[in-house]
Amino acid sequence: MVGVISGYVTALTQGTTGTSSEGRLSIQLSIPLLIKIQGLQDIDLGTYTGTGDLQGASNACVKRNGAGSYSVTATSINAFALTGSASVPYGVTWGGQPLGQGVVLAGQIPEAVAFKEACGATAMNKIGVSVRAVDLQVAPPGMYTDVLTLMVQPD
Repeated sequence: MVGVISGYVTALTQGTTGTSSEGRLSIQLSIPLLIKIQGLQDIDLGTYTGTGDLQGASNACVKRNGAGSYSVTATSINAFALTGSASVPYGVTWGGQPLGQGVVLAGQIPEAVAFKEACGATAMNKIGVSVRAVDLQVAPPGMYTDVLTLMVQPD
């Protein structure tokens, strides 16, 4: 007996008693759409010397199974501000494109490598962080930090 149950074919048959017996069963496998971001490194902007903007970057690669693009969304604990004795705003880019707090950037192309493989020699994307001199020059002395979260999802 062959039938269809909940979208998959079943070929379940039980054997009969005799000098030999044969039975059949179906085997199913479901592979969901998977995605992974890796290659991230903390960004240390260093010590401000009193002039110019500060900029830093981290490589990132995104892998997914199947064909298609993905979206990236950036959020931070302090809404894109480094906090310490005051708050210092910063900007974020993904592959050179500006990212706003919670704004979805769609149509990104994943790395063409398997999940188990390391990122390519040059990661396809860079996370850029920049702090404007005008904001740095008015901030009181101290250490400033934030945590940036990058969420990737298949489009």
